[in-house]
This record gives sequence, C-alpha cells and structure tokens, in this order.
Amino acid sequence: MERASRVEEKPRNTFESFVQSWTKGVMRFARWVLLAWTLVAIGAGLFAVNNLGLDADVTHMVSAELPVRKAQDKYRQAFPQYANLMVLVVEGEVPESVDDAAEALASRLEQDQRLFQSVYVPGAGPFFETHALLYPNLDELQELADQMAAAQPILGQLTTDFSLRGLFNTLATVIGNVDRNDTIELSPVLNAVNATLRSALSDEGPPSPLSWRALLQGKSADEGGVARRFVLVQPQPDYRALFPVAPAIAAIRNAATAVGVNDAQGLRLRITGGLALEHEEMQTVTKGAGLALAMALLLVTATLFVGLGSFRMILASLLTLMAGLIVTAAFAAAAIGHLNMISIAFAVLNVGLGIDFAIHFCMRYQEVKSQGEPSARILISAAKHVTPSLALCAVTTAVGFYAFIPTPYVGVGELGVIAGTGVFISLLASLTLLPAMLHLWQARSRPRAGADFAFPKALVELPLRHRKAVLMVGALLAVAAGLLLPSARFDYNTLNLRDPGAESVATFKALLEDGQYAPLSAVVLVPGKQALAELSTRLQDLTVVKDALSIDSFIPEQQPEKLELLDELSLILGPQLHHIARPSEAVAITVQREAIIHLIAVLHDRLASDEPLSFAEAARTLATNLQAVLERLDSLDEDARRAWLEQLEQALLGTLPGNLERLAAGLMAESFGVADLPPDLVQRWVSDDGWFRIEVTPQQDIINPDALRQFVTAVQRVAPDATGEPVQMVVIGDTIITSFKQAFGFACLAVTAIVMVGLRSVSGALLVIVTLLFGALTTAAMLVLVGIPFNFANVIALPLLLGMGVDNGIHLLRRLRSSNDPSKRAAMHSSTPRAMVFSALTTAASFGNLSFSGHPGTASLGLVLVIGIVIMLLSTLYLVPALYTARQ
Repeated sequence: MERASRVEEKPRNTFESFVQSWTKGVMRFARWVLLAWTLVAIGAGLFAVNNLGLDADVTHMVSAELPVRKAQDKYRQAFPQYANLMVLVVEGEVPESVDDAAEALASRLEQDQRLFQSVYVPGAGPFFETHALLYPNLDELQELADQMAAAQPILGQLTTDFSLRGLFNTLATVIGNVDRNDTIELSPVLNAVNATLRSALSDEGPPSPLSWRALLQGKSADEGGVARRFVLVQPQPDYRALFPVAPAIAAIRNAATAVGVNDAQGLRLRITGGLALEHEEMQTVTKGAGLALAMALLLVTATLFVGLGSFRMILASLLTLMAGLIVTAAFAAAAIGHLNMISIAFAVLNVGLGIDFAIHFCMRYQEVKSQGEPSARILISAAKHVTPSLALCAVTTAVGFYAFIPTPYVGVGELGVIAGTGVFISLLASLTLLPAMLHLWQARSRPRAGADFAFPKALVELPLRHRKAVLMVGALLAVAAGLLLPSARFDYNTLNLRDPGAESVATFKALLEDGQYAPLSAVVLVPGKQALAELSTRLQDLTVVKDALSIDSFIPEQQPEKLELLDELSLILGPQLHHIARPSEAVAITVQREAIIHLIAVLHDRLASDEPLSFAEAARTLATNLQAVLERLDSLDEDARRAWLEQLEQALLGTLPGNLERLAAGLMAESFGVADLPPDLVQRWVSDDGWFRIEVTPQQDIINPDALRQFVTAVQRVAPDATGEPVQMVVIGDTIITSFKQAFGFACLAVTAIVMVGLRSVSGALLVIVTLLFGALTTAAMLVLVGIPFNFANVIALPLLLGMGVDNGIHLLRRLRSSNDPSKRAAMHSSTPRAMVFSALTTAASFGNLSFSGHPGTASLGLVLVIGIVIMLLSTLYLVPALYTARQ
C-alpha cells in the first residue's frame, strides 16, 4: 500500500515531537516499563491497604472554619458526653420488663471499660424513683391518685395473700360485690388477666407478663403500646480498624442476649444514634462500593469486547486501568489519609474515566493499523494523533474535580483531590503501560474484525443533513429546560442519604414518628443562669418549638399541691404497700383449683343476673379462659402442673411487688430544687466551665424540608449560635449549594480557558462550552422530570459532567477540524465518534453500578451521572457538528 512505503512524517510542533520521542522510548524499554509499573502497583497497593482509613462523620464534610462547625466543636468541648454517642433502645410490651432489661444491660456494659467510656440510663436511679410522682402535672396526678385509690381493695387483699389463690379470690370478691364498689373499672384488669392467660395457654414460649404499672395508670392491655427505654452509650472507637465501633456493637448485642433481651421474653434491642448511623453507613457504602467496582469492571470488560474485539487489547486496557486505580488509592492514603462517604466512590469514578483514555488510544491504534501503517509506526502514529486530545481532556476532567477544592465543601474537595489526580495517573498509565503492552503483544495482535463497524448512517449524518432542525430542537429543549430549572430542589435531610433498611436509620425514623421522642433537636449553649431563663422562655414561645428543655425543666411545678395530694393517697393506701405477705409454703394445687372454680362460679352468677355489667364481655372471656386453665391442669402430671402454675403466677403477679415498692417510694417524695438533682444529670445540662445547655425540640415533623427550614430559621433568630443535627442539615446544605455554584462557575471559566488554549480558537472553545452548558441545563431539567432532588452526594455531578463532557467536544471538534472532507461526513464515520460512544458506554456502565448501591446517596450520584453522561454524549454528537458546520 502507498501508506506503508511513505517516509516517516515529521512532527508538526514541539509537543508532537515530544510525544513521538516519548512513545519511542516506551517501545524501546517496554519490558522495563512493564516491570516498573508492576513494582509500583504492588508497593502502592500495600501502602493503601495499611494507611487508607474511612471517616463517616458528616460534619467533617465541610470546613472546620465555618461557624456551624465551630459551634458544634464548642458544644462537644463543653459536653463531651454527647460526642460519639450511641442510643440503645430497649422495646417491649411490658414496661416493667423493659425497665429491668435496660438497667441490667447498662449495668453489664459499665463493667467493660475497655470498650465503653460511659453508660447512662435517663430517668433511672433512686432520685427519680422517689420523685417520679411529682413530674406529672396536677390534673394528671389527681387522675392517677383516683385510679390507685379505686384499686385499693384489690391491692389490699393481694398484699395479704400474694399468690394465684389470692389473685383469683380477690377478683371473685370484687366482682361479686361490684355494685358496692362501682368506682372500680374492672374491664382493664380482666382484659389484662385474659391477655396473660391466653399467652400461657398458647404454648408459644413464656407467658406475657401482666403490667401492673399500666393497670395502676388506668391503661388497658391493648392501649399500652410499645414501651421504650433508652441507654446512652459512649464507646471507645478503635480508629485503627475499618469499622471503629464494630467491637462495641458486638459487645452490646452479646450483653443484651446475656440479660434476656430476645423475642421469647417479648423484648427487642435496637441501636441508633450518631455512631451507629455512621457505622452502618460505612458498612453500606463499603459493601456497595466493592460491589459497584466489581460490576463496573465486569460491564466495562463486556463493553470493551464489543468495542475493541481483541482479547489482548482488552486485557492490556484492564491492567492499565487497575494499575492506575491502585496508585490512585495510594495517593489518597498519602495525601488525605482517609476516604469519606463521597470520596469512597473515587474507584468507580476513575474506572469510568480511566478507561476512556485506553479506549480512545486503542481505537486509534486499530484505525491506524487498518490503514496499513508499518508495524513500527503504528504506536507512534496512534500516540501522536490521540495524545494531544487525551492530555487536554485529562486537564479539563481534572478541573471538574478540582473545582470543589477552594470551596468549604471539604468532603467533595477531598474527592476532587483524589479523583482529579487519579485522572492524571490514569493518563500516565495509558501513555506508558498501555503502549508498552501493546508493543510487546503487537506481533500477535490483529486488526479488529469489526474495525469498519459503523452506526446507522442516518443517525450519524443527522446533524449534517438536518442542521437547522437539530439546532431548532436544541433551542426549544433549552427553553423548556430553563423553565423547569426553578423547580429543582435540594434535599437537606441526611437520613435520606442512608439505607432505610439499616437498623439505625429505621429506629431513628421510628423515634421521629413517635410524638413522645425527639431525636432531632437543636442545642443552644447559654453562659449563665439568668440568660438561661430568659432564652428558654423566648425559645419556648416560638410556634415551631415543642419544648425548650434545660436543667430547670427537671424541677416540677406546684410541688406543695402535689405533695399534699400524695399525703392523702398515702393515708388511703395505708401501710400495706410496705408489707407483701407471701404464703409461708407453696399453695396446694387443689387449693388453687378451688380458687379458679370459685371465680368461674362467681363470673357465671354475675353474667346470669339481669343487672347490666360494663365488664360483661371481659368477664365472659375470663370464664372461658379459666375453664381452659382447668383443662390444661387436668392434662398434666403433678410436677408439670406445679411448674406451669408457678410460671403463670410469675406472669400474673411478678411485676406487682416492684410497682408497689416504687409507689411506696414515690409517696415519700419531698420538695426539691436544682441543688438536689443527681450529679450525673446536672453534668449533662451544666458544663464544668459554666455553660448551660438548652435542648430545643420541634413542634412539627422536620423530616419535611419546609418544616425543617422553618424550625432552624426561627431558632437561629433567637439563638444565632444554635447547633445540633437540624441546624447542621440546613446550614451545611446551604454551604454545599453555595459550594456547588462556586465550583460550577470556576469549572466553566477554567474549562473555557483551557479549551481556548488547547484548541487555539475562541469560536471553537465557545462552541464546546455552549454544548456543555446545554447538556448541564437539560440534565438538571431531566432530574426535575424524574423527581430526583439534589442532595449532599449528587450535587457534585454537574461540575464533574462539565469536566467529563468537554472531553467528547474536544475529540469531535479536533476531528472535524482535521477532516479534509468539506461535508465533514468522513469525520462522523471515523473512529472518533465510535470511541466517544463506547467510552460513554463504559463510563455509564461504571457509574451506573453506583445507582444499585444500598446507600441512597451513592445511588443517586450514580443515577445522576448516568443521565448526565447520556445527555452530554447526545448533545456533543448532534450539536457540535451542527454548530460547527453552521458557522462555515
């Protein structure tokens, strides 16, 4: 062929001369290049494994110089017991069992000082047992006193005979004389007994205990709901490990099992709080990143097979990609030292970006080889044509990453440092390691069988044949996208970035839905007692605030009136609360049977009378259940009967003594003030250096973004230095939006300047930038249409897409400019558009795997990037040729 015999073409400029010399050097020392990269990759891999950590703290995602970070740091210094906190939620149907389990769990964890700094059970201890009855308001206490006074006949008889016999005989007496004791509402008592009897007869584990606390508070068995008790734990994180609190969580679960927190006991442990959320987010992100990386490599390999068709070329591309990734990970370990919840995606990002260089190089290599270029010149010619574009693309892509470095969004700035530098590392690998392997293997490689493969002619030539129509459609789409853009929104809620199926997230949301608990609250620090009272009042008066709690909130109001009421109740209940008479010996089974039979008879007599009974349905059910108890006893042998009755007695009466003891202690309450509060409580509201803490809880569900902003705005008007999770969500979110605008503007300016210098054409640079801005605008509009909000993770997508999208514009514009065909159709049928398509496919395949991550933030980033890549590709393929030929 004529091309094969021509004299070697001289370099047209210094850069081409450098590329030519560089490539010749790589070919000459190919084996040494391969060995050097192998050694570097091994060393880099070992360094990364031993030095690269993970930081899941969301507050570290923004600059420490921001006021919100300083306020949070100040709060943690004043109250270190609220830093690195886990909240253990013990749940169950029986409040007494929940309390006992929570206190037993806390006691066990306190013994392990190696894993836990502190363990605290809010509301526990002798102080609260003694003064518990002073905390309800006066009306609630009066109602409680009336209920306990009405229950006095039952309590009085039970304390004289604390056994099944005593319970059944007491019920028989009260039911038989209900007309003379009509102040007693028997339905709650009978329903509670029925629930325990049904549980005992079901043989589905131990019978459910009867809650005497619920009965004394006037609650029926079916309205008590789920009882919860919190244990606040500060673990000792091991930051040398990938999951620093994993040993502490394992110890907590082992301790819960040891104290009987399990389904058989009707108890459940759920773990949430800041550290637990971070721990499970780390697990989700690392698992998702590993799976996404594996799937990305698999899909990239499949796409390479379609695009390149050469096993050796595919293998060389993949090895180049992996070497670049490993060295980038080592750079991350050396430059940053850790990954955060966003920068951990660098591997998948660099898979998509790094493989682009290999694709363009290999496709140009195939094109040159198919044209009959001498074997010694193939690599040099391919490198000479593709390296300028690759180098320019690397710079513009890195700019998209580096754009966040000057902003306060440190988390994405770290990603920018890692991934941006990774782009240059991938470029270096593609210009050294890849050509070295291609040179060593070129004797056995062959031109791709499908090198002449072309996309449908009508689609390829559409922007050339129908230029005006393409430009008109583009203009209409730009206008429509501009109209949709104001509807784009930002999701401030960091919970929405976490796996909703994770225990910590599900528990946190469950607590938010429960009006009695407020895990999301603002915190205000006040320097003195006088300022505390004034600021607490101003915050409490806000319509968006439910409570403004401080140390003063633990001092009950109307103490004299409440103490007078407790004195009256003490006289009514008498000394029986202090003396529970247990039988001196086991009650005979026959005696207990007689008590059951007697109660059944009394129930039948009352049900047979003409007198209407408010508890008739419950009495009828009780009679049926007691008859079933007799039948069960008849079916058992002597030992089994006694064991079954002992278990039933414990279920029916086991919680009563503790409740009577608490009630007796509560009746001994005395008036108190702040000075009398327990020290461990005071330390959680007043710091050692005199700061007073106010916890401000929202009136509305602040999962709603509008309610969240209203709450934070109102609190900050009164207390500008407020901190806490809601404040951080809004302020950090606003910071990220500002950072995004700054980064996007910087990326636009920098990319425009770089393209102008690289292409040496102002009009060409503007053509590329206009296309990119069109792609960014339509991408944002598409997100509005499909209902994807911007969030802390995916907001980085548009600057990245700007940097990546410019690559295609540069490649295609350089090909159009170098084409001698006036119609430019030859350029559209060359390897460049094919490389653009396959490069986009591999990048989309890589990023697309992020959208299947269990971490919603990572998934949204992947989805936004895929949508953006497709739109950027179509924009470049159709608008660049149309605009370029329109100006000619």
